[in-house]
Amino acid sequence: MNHLLSTTALMYRVSLATLPLLLVMASVHWFWPLQAIICGCIAHGCEWLWRARKTKAHFAAPVAWHLDGAGFLAGLLLGLCLPPACPWWLLLAGPALTIGVKQLYGGLGQNPFNPAMVAYLVLFIGQPLVMTDWQPLIAQVDAQSGATLLDRTAKPLLTIERAWHNPLWQFQLWLSLAATIGGGYLLWRGIIRWHLPVSMLASFSLVSFV
Repeated sequence: MNHLLSTTALMYRVSLATLPLLLVMASVHWFWPLQAIICGCIAHGCEWLWRARKTKAHFAAPVAWHLDGAGFLAGLLLGLCLPPACPWWLLLAGPALTIGVKQLYGGLGQNPFNPAMVAYLVLFIGQPLVMTDWQPLIAQVDAQSGATLLDRTAKPLLTIERAWHNPLWQFQLWLSLAATIGGGYLLWRGIIRWHLPVSMLASFSLVSFV
């Protein structure tokens, strides 16, 4: 029981760390953060159904509705990566696929890959047009499509001054600041160690210069 409570607290504290990102996303489109939360709730429900079916097959005790929060967190992370104004069927298929991948390898702690990112990759391959539709993101920026928002910033001859006055660059700056705040919260609570963000940033920097 203590292990379950510890896992539950861990999952919901990580979910809480995404709050700054959700607030920045809400400043652009009110439905965007709600979309991510909906994905988390659907994933939570899918995991409950999976466990309820499994326990019923083994004549075990009923599954508590609150679970450990791992399914909600996985769905939330997927929702944060989806473009705004996704079709409703994608909000259903994505979280269900995330939980399917998660349970395929045995559940929490057994996955060799992040289930949310595996689900994102499958959705990206299966529906590339939908997954690259960032047009509703910022109304004052010309409509554009790309695998990520970074495609817009990869164009040459973009000075710092021009970038500063670019709404998309400003939005990415706020997103980076929000992610930094969330990461700082995780460090403060002892959920992650400094090795994780430092190694990740070092890897990104190394790849970008190759």
